Amino acid sequence: MRKALFLLAALAIVLSACRAEINIAVDVSETGETVVTVEMGADEEFQALFGGEDPSELLGESGLDLVPEGEAFTRTEGDMTYWGAQRTYSSFEEFEADFADPDDPDSAFTSLSFAMDENEAVLEGTLAAPDDEISTEGLPIDPSVLTADIFAVNFIFDMPGSVKEHNADRVLGEGQLLWEIPIVGGEKEIFARSSLGDSSLWWVWIILGVLLILLVAATIGVVMASRRKTDKALAAADEEGTDGAVVKSTDGADGDPSDGDKGQ
Repeated sequence: MRKALFLLAALAIVLSACRAEINIAVDVSETGETVVTVEMGADEEFQALFGGEDPSELLGESGLDLVPEGEAFTRTEGDMTYWGAQRTYSSFEEFEADFADPDDPDSAFTSLSFAMDENEAVLEGTLAAPDDEISTEGLPIDPSVLTADIFAVNFIFDMPGSVKEHNADRVLGEGQLLWEIPIVGGEKEIFARSSLGDSSLWWVWIILGVLLILLVAATIGVVMASRRKTDKALAAADEEGTDGAVVKSTDGADGDPSDGDKGQ
């Protein structure tokens, strides 16, 4: 892979108006399940060099060699088209065996480790540039102009839990950590630590809060409905009492007012 990065970087230098990038993304859940995605992205100018065909062939015979038994996909983001493959491993160790073999000179990692217990997760490793140096011989542009705006290789890691410490170059919108792999020589240390204890129950508190709000709303609704029924009952009783009231005579005796005349 590191030789492929060298080739792509050299192309990007010559064709500085183009843009290409490679992303290696790893997502580890709290159960240890690890999803790895490797993709190459190229803008329309870079794609035109290959007649609109998949330029990720540069990464291997099939373009999917980097993800053994992976599921291929294509996606578009702006003027960039990405070709890649994704695979789910049952554990980080399985992923590590395929991607971070220290004895493989073509590996993008010279070291990589991930440890997780019930309290925290820790990622450590070293990202390495290609052993070859990009020669300026025959190139119209000095390699020092090679920037992320022209060509970039990114390692993206989604830590389980809540990230507490890291030395990533950037934090993406959904909390993934991004490190830029050096292209023109050098290595980069990566580190991240996350806490699992305070992140695994966050959804419980949200659910409890929602249930409490619903309970309060339901209680208020019952009280208001009961009050309306009581008010209606009192109003009906008052109305019924007025309609059925007994007429009093002027001398305070009940009955027909004419009775008073008869007694005289």
